[in-house]
Amino acid sequence: KLFIILISISYVVMITPCAVSAEESGNNTVDAMLAQAEDFFVALKKGRYEAAWSLLSEKSHKTIIDDVYIKNQKMGGAIQRESIEQDFKKNGVIFNNYWDSFARNFDTLMVLEQSRWQAGVMEQNKAYIIIAYKASQNPLKLKMMRENDTWKVGLVETFWKSRSMDIFQSVLNFF
Repeated sequence: KLFIILISISYVVMITPCAVSAEESGNNTVDAMLAQAEDFFVALKKGRYEAAWSLLSEKSHKTIIDDVYIKNQKMGGAIQRESIEQDFKKNGVIFNNYWDSFARNFDTLMVLEQSRWQAGVMEQNKAYIIIAYKASQNPLKLKMMRENDTWKVGLVETFWKSRSMDIFQSVLNFF
């Protein structure tokens, strides 16, 4: 009996640090995810568009560049998609115009200072942050994507529900 008790105690002692480590790891993951999202909105608020861009998912990058290209074509422009992509990579005029326009139409203070944030459903490579504006009945579910072991803001994944939906209408529904 003593042998079984000693083995049981050894097992509990060996498992306990692992359980604590897993819990701490989970908390660190949640904290890292929330920090990435907050950093995006802070960068946007401060006009640090390069930092904001670096915090977005690959799908957001591709879709935003495609949208700028399509809009340019509809307006009779002759700028090639590759030129727009290069402009975004070097934080050029098109890049800054896009983000200036976006920032003018998005109230970062409302998200950062007048809303309550909490982690929602979390999976290995995607998660949601529930952002509840104090005067709204409809909280926003900000989708986060894990890419190369880093949490990225899924701006497109959150707001571009359908190609015909205007992003700003989607944002307004939050408020």
